[in-house]
Amino acid sequence: MRDINLLPKDLNLKKDVKKKRSMNILLVLLVLALLLVGYGALYSFNRQTERDLVDVENQIAALAEVQARKTLVEKKQQELAYREQRSSELDVNKINFYNLLTKVETTLPESVSFITQNTGSGTMTISGVAKSRDEVADFAAKLNQIDNVSNVWINSVRAADNDIYEFNMNLVYSNGGDQQ
Repeated sequence: MRDINLLPKDLNLKKDVKKKRSMNILLVLLVLALLLVGYGALYSFNRQTERDLVDVENQIAALAEVQARKTLVEKKQQELAYREQRSSELDVNKINFYNLLTKVETTLPESVSFITQNTGSGTMTISGVAKSRDEVADFAAKLNQIDNVSNVWINSVRAADNDIYEFNMNLVYSNGGDQQ
């Protein structure tokens, strides 16, 4: 038996064309959907990459700031070390006369008084009065025992009124670590 197609050929062709057109539209829609999904995935990946890039740039900026601060701190430390070195170089030859005077006062007998006291260039000149020559000699001996004091010389002792002796002495004082 034979199948007889009673429908006109145009109708079958139109049906086939409609089917093909529908398939083409579906295919185009499917391709567009795939492109849209691909574009969305790429867009999402791009956004994530941009965020990561911004985070890395921020970290680099923070590290650069830390490095700049570290460099600044190192410069300040070098400057401080230089200043300390210069300060210690300047202080090496300075004498702390406050410490010297405090030590001299502790050795001063009760009956000995200063009239004048002058300091300069690491030396001290003392003029004063005492009740006896022995007190002047004892005072000079005690001064000679003070740390960093040397060359205590009694320049003169002369008798004044009422058993009072005027004296003049010099001593050399080195800093010996007693810096201000």
